[in-house]
Amino acid sequence: MKNNKGFTLIEVAVSFTLVATISIVLLQLVLSLKEVYLSGDVKTTLLNKQGIMTKYIYDDLNNKELVSITTCGLSCLTFRYGEGTVKNLLVDPGNKTIKYGDYTLQIDNSSYFGNLSVEYDETSSALTTGDDSVISINIPVISKLLDNENFGFNIIKTYNRSNTSINISSDIASTPVTLSGINTNISIIDEDSTHVRGIFVKLFRQTKDNYFGSDYNNFIKNNNANTFSTLTSLHTFKMTLNHESIINDITSNASLSAKEKREISQSYQDGYYSLLLNYNDAALSSGNYYWWYQTNNIASKETLKGFYVGFENGQAPNGLTYNKTGNNWSNIVGQATNIGVKNGSINDFNGNAANSVDLYAEAREYICKYSLSNVTYNGTNIKNLTLANGEKMCK
Repeated sequence: MKNNKGFTLIEVAVSFTLVATISIVLLQLVLSLKEVYLSGDVKTTLLNKQGIMTKYIYDDLNNKELVSITTCGLSCLTFRYGEGTVKNLLVDPGNKTIKYGDYTLQIDNSSYFGNLSVEYDETSSALTTGDDSVISINIPVISKLLDNENFGFNIIKTYNRSNTSINISSDIASTPVTLSGINTNISIIDEDSTHVRGIFVKLFRQTKDNYFGSDYNNFIKNNNANTFSTLTSLHTFKMTLNHESIINDITSNASLSAKEKREISQSYQDGYYSLLLNYNDAALSSGNYYWWYQTNNIASKETLKGFYVGFENGQAPNGLTYNKTGNNWSNIVGQATNIGVKNGSINDFNGNAANSVDLYAEAREYICKYSLSNVTYNGTNIKNLTLANGEKMCK
């Protein structure tokens, strides 16, 4: 009898199938355990940070006499206490930080801030002995890794309005916005005092003889070198509100194919940026600016291109393109326009030499999400404004 000590093809195939099946099961198990570990670690970290910040704030509120809460910016409140202590509560979405006094909480990249809010009720009926009012400050911190679970802060404090004053209103002209640790201001384009066309925040400024001449430029240059990086805070100005009218404007173009219209519609529903270039310190009310919409993320360190629509001064050929190398940080493709030049002249959107250039991002959704202050424009809370095109400022 012949003794065959080798393997048949069937045995090899069966063995291979078993090994492959077991490997897949083990890989899935490892990935599941890794996900459980990461989720547990993220949750523990967020809960610890939540507890530390909450205790830090309540230690002051419960053990000190609260004299007043006032505004110190769009997402900033100032707490004053009886013994003279003054502490700011600042939410900085650009840095992903919350700061109270000298304590700073950094949230991780998988988390984001929800809609901030402040509510207070001053009533004549006593809530507790000596207290007749209550204030609630809500700062949601949402984790994408944990089914969008909220690990934020809801600070509630009762007080007597005879001893504690709450005034969190400020006019838009005097309300700073802190973004990535830098203070900038809100700018409005309006037709008259009741018809607002757009609300913007300045992100970059450059003059022809001073290429890194202001703090704004820290948004786009490397901190440790005189070279350009990315505009790291622009992601906080990604827009999704009121996008229907923008999509309709673009897709109404008869020259677009059905496929192109679908692609454009999807891109804008995923989020877009509303950007404005202004040259030579011209007043925004003059209309001598370049305003357009664009879908790509300027903070992704990738070429900035894609769908766009010109809003003022004609159509932008291809929107802005971000340059990792070269003489300028960004330019409008097809034109000599550039911003963030490392050397040489600045060119405006007509190709002429300019003395200065400012880059703005429209801040509608930023303001709707991140306001802790009651910011007013001619006496009206800007969140309640109806824009010149009939759309609500915040939906």
